Amino acid sequence: MKKFKILLHDYIIVIALLAFSVLYIKFSTESVSAEPSNIEIESPKEDSIIILRDSLTEWQVFIMALIEVECERNPKAKSPGGAVGPFQITQSYISEINRVYKTNFILQDAYNLDKALSMFEMMNDYHNPDRDINKAIKLHNPKAGNWYTKKVKQRMQAIEFNEEVRAKIIDLYNIY
Repeated sequence: MKKFKILLHDYIIVIALLAFSVLYIKFSTESVSAEPSNIEIESPKEDSIIILRDSLTEWQVFIMALIEVECERNPKAKSPGGAVGPFQITQSYISEINRVYKTNFILQDAYNLDKALSMFEMMNDYHNPDRDINKAIKLHNPKAGNWYTKKVKQRMQAIEFNEEVRAKIIDLYNIY
């Protein structure tokens, strides 16, 4: 890691010296004038927005934590009670969504991440429109005790830490 930092530091110094040299040569060979120059500075174009770093919202961190707790990163997980997929969705969960939204989801759809996310969001749109995480945890697994809420929140903390490390790594290796 130290070798990389030294190389990067040396690289930046060389670029800075080259830029200074070019500017020195350019301005030392031009005649000095008291007249204002006709330099035009362009405004940034609308489509030239630069995103410096993406980050997850608290709700997105919650969804990731919930999935990790439910399926332990096995999207084909199936519980002894019949819950399936990344969210471990049950037939009663699907029946509620189909009742409320007049949809035709089937249990097999819970294995598909896009459909499972849609069902999860639909359930929360209807029963938890304010996106209260405690309510969402209880809504998703109503029979689970406090241990379940604690486990999901601990996983959220781990994901938040991972995101912080990820951002630091991106910053460290961002040479632009």
